[in-house]
Amino acid sequence: PVRQWFSYSLGFGAAELDDFHKNSYEFDFLFDGAYKKVKEENEAMYRILVAVDQSGIPVGQVRFSTRTKGRWSAQQDLETTRMPVESGMLSLLLGVEEGELGQFVDPSDAFIVKVGLDPFETGLPEYIITSDGRIVRELLPGLFSKVSYASGCAAKVTLLESDVISQMISWHPNSILKEKYYIQKINDSTSIEKIIQVFDSSGVQQVVKGNGYVSGGGHIWGEGEVRNGYRVGTWRSFRPDGTLRFEELYDEGRLVGGKSLLDGKEFQYTRYVTQPRYNGAMSDFYRFLGSNIRYPEEASKNRIQGRVVVSIVVEPGGDFSSVEVARSAGPLLDAEAVRVIRLSSGKWIAGQTRGIPVRSTYSIPVGFQLE
Repeated sequence: PVRQWFSYSLGFGAAELDDFHKNSYEFDFLFDGAYKKVKEENEAMYRILVAVDQSGIPVGQVRFSTRTKGRWSAQQDLETTRMPVESGMLSLLLGVEEGELGQFVDPSDAFIVKVGLDPFETGLPEYIITSDGRIVRELLPGLFSKVSYASGCAAKVTLLESDVISQMISWHPNSILKEKYYIQKINDSTSIEKIIQVFDSSGVQQVVKGNGYVSGGGHIWGEGEVRNGYRVGTWRSFRPDGTLRFEELYDEGRLVGGKSLLDGKEFQYTRYVTQPRYNGAMSDFYRFLGSNIRYPEEASKNRIQGRVVVSIVVEPGGDFSSVEVARSAGPLLDAEAVRVIRLSSGKWIAGQTRGIPVRSTYSIPVGFQLE
């Protein structure tokens, strides 16, 4: 066996974007009454205008208007969602260990930028960017995602081949092919990986046609045996100082269970990631909201209704470090939604990564409707 280099050519045509205005650098989306995208203005009931920069990243405000009896309403300005990302969440979104984040971005200078208005689907990419506009991760819903190293070189590309199967290709920082594998979605909380090829940073192939042994660190799975494309037996991941980070047991690619070690403590788990949750059933949480919400008097008089989406940051101990409006329904309803959700701080169980409680974000919709 010898080391070989391969070149792949990908062609991208200069196709025109139907929804894009080149002169103003705006996307102009039209939707009908069922919130489906349409091309003709006479079919539309809603319009969303999104200004972007030359990299396609949304900037400034999103403008929204409705069409009644052939006339468009005055445009309502809505802020583009741009939020800082905590390092634990950033490592999950990029698919790397926290200790490796420096190869991609300074976690204190990473922001999520996305445009979305329930129930509209614009199909615009979602980004993780730096303060100077460098794209760290680009996600085009339903098609592909790309993660780049701080150098600008590609680190990982994900191609969605169907609703349940994605192909992943990654490279080492020196641009040598690192991994090729597929992910099959089993359900909303479970997926399974089929590993095809793995190389170390010098180009030595460790997994050939789904069989081999991954070692040497630098791989998201740790070290262990691959048989017929699936992880089997015990897999271990080590820190740079040689101490055990986690140990997991697999049966034909399915996680049986694992344990993480941190600061002398052991954390057991059967799922890689769990979201923050109310300490009780979510029905209990919404009963709590219902009994504590006070409909703003001025909003009631003016028949103001809507749905506020509030983003919370849950600390490992269950308290909130941030409560912010991610999607507005107007100042009056926004303020009441934030007030009542703050009352539940300390009553939540933090999200976990491999069993370890971590700072994590969660979005809560709060509806205001008058009878």
